Amino acid sequence: MRGLKRYSSAELTKIFQPCLAISDPAERLKACAASLTARLVADGYVNSRVFVETSPAPGRLEVVEGQIVEVRVNAKNAWLSRRVSRLLRPLQGAVLNLGELERQLRLLQRQAGIQSIRSNLSRLGSDPSQAVLTVNAELGSQPLQGDLSLRNDGSSGSGEGRAVATLLKGGLAAPGDILLLYGELNFNNDPSLGTLISSTSYTYPLSDQFNLTGSFGYSRRNLIELPAPANEFSTRQFQGLGQLEWVFKESLTQRWAAFAGLSINRSDTYLAGKALPSFLPESVRSPRTGFLRVGLSGSGLSQSVGWSGNAYLLQGIGAFTPATQISELSQGGISPGQATALGALISAAWGFAPNWQLNLRGGGQVAYNPLTSSMQFTLGSDVGLRGLPGQLISGDSGWLGTAELVWTFWENQQQALQLVPFFGYGGVYTQLKHGSLIDYVGSTGILARWLVGDDWTLEAGWVDQLDTGTNLGPWADWTLSKGFYGKVQYRF
Repeated sequence: MRGLKRYSSAELTKIFQPCLAISDPAERLKACAASLTARLVADGYVNSRVFVETSPAPGRLEVVEGQIVEVRVNAKNAWLSRRVSRLLRPLQGAVLNLGELERQLRLLQRQAGIQSIRSNLSRLGSDPSQAVLTVNAELGSQPLQGDLSLRNDGSSGSGEGRAVATLLKGGLAAPGDILLLYGELNFNNDPSLGTLISSTSYTYPLSDQFNLTGSFGYSRRNLIELPAPANEFSTRQFQGLGQLEWVFKESLTQRWAAFAGLSINRSDTYLAGKALPSFLPESVRSPRTGFLRVGLSGSGLSQSVGWSGNAYLLQGIGAFTPATQISELSQGGISPGQATALGALISAAWGFAPNWQLNLRGGGQVAYNPLTSSMQFTLGSDVGLRGLPGQLISGDSGWLGTAELVWTFWENQQQALQLVPFFGYGGVYTQLKHGSLIDYVGSTGILARWLVGDDWTLEAGWVDQLDTGTNLGPWADWTLSKGFYGKVQYRF
């Protein structure tokens, strides 16, 4: 047999078992060809063909694997036509398998901006092994999507309560654009407002492969949990970001991109609503920094595994820091224009059995020179360490690893119950002019999750913090610190 690599020797032996007892060589070949054809069709290779060659003796089977030789896309919108053609490009020249093709078309239907697709297969000319895939796509309006949550892993010093709202709208001004709004409040039991965070981000497709993102963020933090007079301190921060992304490879199951972004940060500290006295260093009262972030990002999806990650370089830019502050920072060994770090982060989800999924995350950052605060590596629940405040410790260099096992032990058409044991740990390191700082934190626990339809998620569980003795602070009195974690989430 020639031309087939789909089956192992053991599988072929099983396929050909019924025809091996036939004594006549010619009849045996025909019967084996029929058995193999039936198996190929049953496995979805509907246009693969098996031919019998009787000479030279004793003959052999010639397999021609059917292919998708052409992909035709019809769409009234030019942007949609180009995007669908780009996503389906890997199918051209691929071996046709109906099961895999249906999976690819389901993934296509889920793409933002696509209202509906219709597809059909036809033969190219008279060759039955060559198929033409025709896809008709229609552009649809993208509804507003939102995520609202209430949880108890706020900001130490600014309140345990944490309310988060995220709104996303695609296709706002042009096909392919994205508007993202984010808001967060931290508060205590009084209730008093500790932190207000808001940001607006807009991504515009410059072309089929280039995207431009601009975002602006504002935050106000009041240290309401500290004893007087420290509770009179507050911080106001502004952040601007511009980023250019080049998507150099994209399909329905993979996406690879390069990015370059500029981040500019300004922070002001107040006491009782007034600016700090001028005799304090300006780099403490009102720091100004900026840095460049360049790197690669990627994501992938298979039958049971999904992953995403990025690798990046951070480079400080001294031009955004006033000369007075540069002089002050140099006394601590920090030069904003020489601050440099390399980092990476990867997340993966593996559905290794029915109702079981393993989620993993790992990452780290290495600083080659002392960094400004906005460039540091931060550990907390914001980066996956469930059961800790959003941001607990930070350092110039750092690492983290998290794992959680999701077991769906009961479900029906509208609801599901899950048990999720989890573990996470990380550390940070900062080299100072006259020494160094090293710190570690982690958490472990188990939670129960109740999924109600596609909208509601309720989580409650037990958590134990690890190696947090040097980082207790105000959050030591939280219910989170005493072992209870809770979250209510609504999506639309």
